[in-house]
Amino acid sequence: MNLFEYTYDLVRQIPDGNISSYGALAEALGDKIAARAVGRMMNQNPNANTMPCYKIVHSNGRLGGFGLGIDDKIRRLNEVNIEVEKNKIIGFESVFFKNFKTEFPLKKLRQEQIKLSKKIELKDGFKKIDTVAGIDIAYPKNEFEHACGACVVMDYKTKKIIEKKTISWETGFPYISTYLFTENFQLYESLLT
Repeated sequence: MNLFEYTYDLVRQIPDGNISSYGALAEALGDKIAARAVGRMMNQNPNANTMPCYKIVHSNGRLGGFGLGIDDKIRRLNEVNIEVEKNKIIGFESVFFKNFKTEFPLKKLRQEQIKLSKKIELKDGFKKIDTVAGIDIAYPKNEFEHACGACVVMDYKTKKIIEKKTISWETGFPYISTYLFTENFQLYESLLT
């Protein structure tokens, strides 16, 4: 799933004369924890004319950031009849929009995580351990649409590296705390094969 495009489509639902918040978008995605990721996605918006990220503000009516500058955000808001004073939306509650048509994709991912978690075994069923593997994923250089992963396999006794592998992946999914494994499952599988 490309969560960037899904989120951008949600923003396009906001009618002129209305604004929404990072938190409301996160809730429309299915989890409030994604509010910070929403901010990063707004910051990476490729075209403010076709995806009106300037309509997204803080839940207290403060403007927040805008890649083209606050003055441009205020100008764009004024053009759609949103009034701003001292970097805050006037009449915030009366212009606030949260009635997104959504399938709550993060809720679905959370359900998938719960199913996967039931497959985890925490008991020691090993008679002998020969090798141990460590895996991690990172989003380099704040490129939240790309991830890279590394896997290192070591001899358990000698601690010598037997094999290491790195790959990169275009995820279409920003870093959201607690969602790293579910959306990047294919990346983990690729590291292990």
